[in-house]
Amino acid sequence: MRVNWTITGDGLATLVAGIIAFCAVWWQVRSSTSNLQKQLDTEREARNEELRRRKVGMARVMLVDLTAVYFTLRSLDSLRSTDPDCVRPLPLFKAIPSEWSMVFSAISSMLGDLDAHVVSAVVACYSAGANFLACIRDYEASAERVHKGDDIFEQDIISRRLLAGLKCKFEELRLSLYLASWSLCSFAGVPFCSRDVPVASECDLLEKLAKTQPELAEAIQKSAEDA
Repeated sequence: MRVNWTITGDGLATLVAGIIAFCAVWWQVRSSTSNLQKQLDTEREARNEELRRRKVGMARVMLVDLTAVYFTLRSLDSLRSTDPDCVRPLPLFKAIPSEWSMVFSAISSMLGDLDAHVVSAVVACYSAGANFLACIRDYEASAERVHKGDDIFEQDIISRRLLAGLKCKFEELRLSLYLASWSLCSFAGVPFCSRDVPVASECDLLEKLAKTQPELAEAIQKSAEDA
């Protein structure tokens, strides 16, 4: 049996129409897929931008909070030159807030959105703040007993030991506050300079870092110069 493959005019027209229809469908599908991909890309970019803005906003809020902590520490700057063994009478610090971590508590659940090194610096800073507050409360309670004349000899010795520990906690908090502020500035795009971030003026902390963490100190110095 022989098959006649002769193509008639009508057959050719049908074939061409079929090819055109196929191409039209293919182009429509391709265009729809392309448009859908563009829409998805746009939505993804919008979500990423919104997340970035939220992260930056969170970092700026924490910077404001840490700046308030810094100004509180500045009011205690005399503590740095206090000799626990010789100071008379024992100093009292009444202007210390009972809670510094309200902002941290409010946004702690969102900290995971920030870069790991920023989270580490911020958590270390608020932890140092909590330790400092606990230490100063213990010292205040002991020093007040001395001022009232309660067990004055023994309590005076205890108070001076607590005062020595308080000085150490004070320096730890200053340094962690400096590092956390720099990390937040780097993340949020805020210049790390005394004009915008007061703690950046603490040059002695940069000198300390230069001895223990020279690479980090160099990075901070460079960011300050760029600002």
